[in-house]
Order: sequence, then structure tokens, then C-alpha cells
Amino acid sequence: MVPITAVRLILINVPVIPFEAALHGLHTFQWAAISLGLVEDKKECLLCFREACLCSTPAQLRSLFVLLTIQGFHTHIIFDEPTNLNLKQMMYHDFLMHNNHNDNFAYNQLLNDLSHRLLEENHTLSDYGFPEPDIITTDLQRERMKYNTDEQLHIFNNLNATHPNTPEQQEIFDDVTSGLQQKLTQIIFIQGKCGRQDYFS
Repeated sequence: MVPITAVRLILINVPVIPFEAALHGLHTFQWAAISLGLVEDKKECLLCFREACLCSTPAQLRSLFVLLTIQGFHTHIIFDEPTNLNLKQMMYHDFLMHNNHNDNFAYNQLLNDLSHRLLEENHTLSDYGFPEPDIITTDLQRERMKYNTDEQLHIFNNLNATHPNTPEQQEIFDDVTSGLQQKLTQIIFIQGKCGRQDYFS
């Protein structure tokens, strides 16, 4: 539902003083109205969206999601419920295909797309309690979004345990990481012949 509709539902049915108490500790009036049991049509948009998934492209599903959201339907049931994760993923399946199945990057593109569509209607994602997209302006930000930090740390630790660096490799590694940690501007050239056992993979 649109925020003003949620506010009206709460004020009509629940005495609240001061006005901010209408949120009932939640981050949007929509969630407050839902938690108070004032919204009864949560399943209607879910049934509609599931049916659309049978014959719609990801772009068409995004358009439908925005339309349902603006019209006041409880689209959080599509976006936030773990049991409906596949429905959310269908909205950005095309982005997944274009980004080598990188979920973080594709998900942020989904948020960007939904944000642009809502802005055309003078709304924002945060108006409805949805996360705003990360703003990517540099190559470093773009590369960071491509990888899961915990997963990469696990791979790194596993490699260190199974294929530890030689003393020469460790010296180079320490020089590089030290420069990064100190945010030094450096040009580092590493030379090694193909086939040697002491090269970095």
C-alpha cells in the first residue's frame, strides 16, 4: 500500500500518541499496518506474480512488481520472504546471465532498475521499505561487488594451508599488502618465467 494509506489505516484503528508511535517500532508505516493485522490481501499479489512468472520476461516482472507496489499491494511477500526467493531471482535472471551469474552484482542492478521505474512515478524504494541500490562509481567498487568477502577469505586460507608461499613469494606478498594497507601509490613489477615452481598463480 502507499504510505499515506497505511498511515490512515493505523490512525483509524489504533490510538497513537505521538504520531511517530504509529510506526510501532518498525521502519515503515506499511510494515506497521501489516504487523497490526490491518492488511488482509497479502496473498493476492503473490498469486498474481506467480502466474506472471509462467510467461513473462524479467523486465516485465519488474514492471509488474513496481505496479503492484504503487497500487498498495504487499509486495514484500515477494521480495523478502525466504520461501519466495526464486520469485525475486526471476526478476533479475537477465542481469545474472549478463554478469556471469554474480548474484551481488545482478541484485544491485535489480535495485537500480526498480529504483528508476519508481522514480518515474515520483516514488523511491525506501518509500516502501525496500533497500536502495549501492551507487557504483569506480572500478574498485565494481570489482568488490563481484566477489563475496567471506568466500574469498575461505579460498585464500585454504590455499595458504595447502600451497603455502615460498619465502620469496611471501616477501613479495608482504610488500604488496603493506603498500595496500598504507594506501601507498606504487608500481610493482613481478617477473617470473612460465613453468617455474616459484611463480604466483
